[in-house]
Formats: sequence, structure tokens, C-alpha cells
Amino acid sequence: MSKPPIGRTWQPVKPPTHNINGQPIKCDTRDLEKCSLHFHSVTSPHNFGRIFSSPAPGFVMGVGSTGESLSKYSDSDTFLSIDGGLNWRMVSKDAHKYEFGDLGSILVMANDEEPTDEVRYSLDLGKSWQTYNFGVKIRARGLITLPDSTSQKFLLLGDVSRKDQKNGIGKVVVVFLDFSKTRGRKCGNDDYERWYAREGDSECLMGHKQWYKRRKTDVDCYVGEKFNDPVVHEEACKCTDKDYEWCVLLLFALAPTYWFLATTTLSEAATNVFPLALKRSQPVSVLTQIRLIRDRQAIARFQEIPVKAV
Repeated sequence: MSKPPIGRTWQPVKPPTHNINGQPIKCDTRDLEKCSLHFHSVTSPHNFGRIFSSPAPGFVMGVGSTGESLSKYSDSDTFLSIDGGLNWRMVSKDAHKYEFGDLGSILVMANDEEPTDEVRYSLDLGKSWQTYNFGVKIRARGLITLPDSTSQKFLLLGDVSRKDQKNGIGKVVVVFLDFSKTRGRKCGNDDYERWYAREGDSECLMGHKQWYKRRKTDVDCYVGEKFNDPVVHEEACKCTDKDYEWCVLLLFALAPTYWFLATTTLSEAATNVFPLALKRSQPVSVLTQIRLIRDRQAIARFQEIPVKAV
């Protein structure tokens, strides 16, 4: 399931329309109740890795399946979103361990269902993938990098079957992956773009557009920066119907020429406003379903505004 800001409502995760081979998936993507994308959690004993965005804003990876319910881990595939989970695409068949490096400009994954002697990686934010063969077949047990995902170096840990334990190779292998030589220059200002966080098709939410700076997809450079929380930038925009909700408007007589005005949500009115109203003053009228703009001030509990009597 995914959620819009504040967690007010929840909805199924929209699945990709096609699989990794370009073939339509086996359910009707227009019916999200019967055809949605489901993910295994980090609490799954098979899934070692993150189910959240990388340091590159908007990038999310996960292991899951499409359909009416979640399939077994061994029957799942690997998916990537570059717009904060709004849209997804399958980046590989089978479940994979995955990691982000260089603040999200490097994506690395290794097969997590069967022995493998290669890793797949992307240097263009998941647009294309390349394969690197490290020469020994292992059963991957862990793919790690620095916790803040700033490094270009990774460690892949794995078990080696008895038949492959030869030429000095033992039961456990640690593969060191270094991507620092894959790109020759450090990114400059022109190598970054604005990425707008959005809900649905609109970039505007509650009168604001919110954007972050992230590396462009097709530039050949490394970020090479220490980790800092992404800086939020805002632009003003016009509110739409989605930025409004039904509220309760309460009027109380406090003086002959003034009224006490309180705005709150319907649920808060039932539990908080009405009991308070009986203690403070005699209610004159209750007007329901007054549409007010939903911002931090309008939905604040017991906002008081003096208004002349009518």
C-alpha cells in the first residue's frame, strides 16, 4: 500500500504494465484491488536490504510481486521507482539483494534465489544495467556498503558450494566491488536537475510545489559528496479541489457584538470541540460541511478568530 501526505488515506501500489521482457503482466492493471504491486518487508528473513528511498530523492527499490496478494519470496521479482513510488518498473526477474551507492548514482543488485557469479549494476539511475562477472559462483548472503550510501565501494558476502571450493577458494567468499574508476569526473552544478515530489499527476500540493536536487540520468559523473539531508525547495502554486476537505464550523456567543469561531475536522469535532463548547459557552449554531482550505492553520485544534456578529 502507498499513502499520500499525512497518511489520511491509503491505496494499493500501482503495478507496472509490463515485465522485464516487455510483455504485459498477467492481471488487469486498471483494477488495483485485484492487480497491484506487493512488497516483502525487511522483516522477511530472506530479504536483506532496504525498502525505502535511497539518498537520491525519489528512488525506491523492493522485492515483490503483482496480483491480488503477495507471492512467496522465491516467486518474486525486483522493482524500481524513480518518482517516490508513484510508478514502478521491473528491473530484473527473481528476487535480488540491492544497494545504493554514491548518494544513489550507483545501483547494485545480486541474485538472491540461486547461486550466481555476477552482479548487475546501473550508473544512470536505473535506466540501463550492466553485468560484472567476479569469477566464482556463490550463494549471496549479504550486499553492503556504508550506511549513508555515499561510498562507491561495496562488499558482497556469499557461501560457496563444496564442488566449487577449489584453487584456494573456501566455504565463504567476500567480493570487493569498487566502482570509483567507472566515471572520470566529479559532477558539477549543470549535472543536477530538479525533482518534484508529487501526488498523482499534479506537482502542486496544498499550494506548494516541493522539489529536490538530484543527479541527471544521462550524465557520466560521480557525486562524491558526504551525506547531508536532502534540502527541500518550495514554490507557490494554485490550490486545487484536492487541497480542500469538509470541516465543522462552530459559532459561540461570547459577547453581544462578537462570535467565537472554531474550525476542526469532523472526527475532532465529535471528541474534542463539542465537550469543550458545553463548558465554555452556549452554542448558537453548528454548520456542517463547510469546505475550508486544509493547511496547518485551518486544521489546528481550536483556532480562535474574532468575527463580528451578523
